[in-house]
This record gives sequence, structure tokens and C-alpha cells, in this order.
Amino acid sequence: MKIGLLMLVFAALLALISMYPSYVSFSLSGSLEKHDVMSVNEMLPSGDLRGGKIVLRSNYSKIVIFSTNSTLEETFTGEKIIDLTQPRLKISVVEGAVDYSLTGSVVRYPYSLLGYLALILMVSGTVIVNIGLMKIFSEL
Repeated sequence: MKIGLLMLVFAALLALISMYPSYVSFSLSGSLEKHDVMSVNEMLPSGDLRGGKIVLRSNYSKIVIFSTNSTLEETFTGEKIIDLTQPRLKISVVEGAVDYSLTGSVVRYPYSLLGYLALILMVSGTVIVNIGLMKIFSEL
């Protein structure tokens, strides 16, 4: 029974460790020419996106911004800022050239696989504790 209780305590500790977050900042830059398409979601590092933006710079460009919610065709000069929280974001250059700078942060859970081990220990510990309790109560 003591081993089962120890397994339950260890499972609780592993479950807490598995929820530990790791915040990672990223920065990418480059340029797009005429007829280039940039799929932003494929460029992002793995993890849950917490925030970010794309800064587009150009002297004169015509771009199309695709997302799951809308499609926007825009001609701009200078600088344009796009929020990264839009789902499935793609940027296509119709005319001109665009320089881009992509910055943001993601959160990762590098120890999340320990949660499976915690589950196995929790189930095993519960079985062992129940067996121990049944032995104690049967002796009474």
C-alpha cells in the first residue's frame, strides 16, 4: 500500500512537471517578388502562437491577403502591419516586390510526454492502494 501511495504522489509530480511551459520568441525576414506566395503558418515554429505580427515594406506593391475569414486585395506603399492571429494566413504578391519581417512568440510544453507516464503511474498506484485497502478491511 505504501508503494501505491508513493506512485500516486510521484504521478502528481510528473503531471505538474508535464504542464511546464517554455516561451520561445522568433524572428524571420525575407523578400517576396511578383507571383510569390507566402504561407505564414508553415513558417511559424511549432507550438501555440501567443502573438506576433508581419511587417510588410514596399515602394509600390499590390498584394492579396488570404485567411479563412476573408480575402483582401490591397495596393500599398511604405509599411503595412498584419496581425498573426488570423488563421491560415497567406500573402500573395500580384505586382512589385515586398520585404517582410515576421516576429512573434510561441509557447511550447517540452515535458508534455511525462503526462502519459503520470497516467500510467496513477492507474497502477490506484490499483495497488485499492488492493492494500481490501487486504486491511478483510483482516478486520
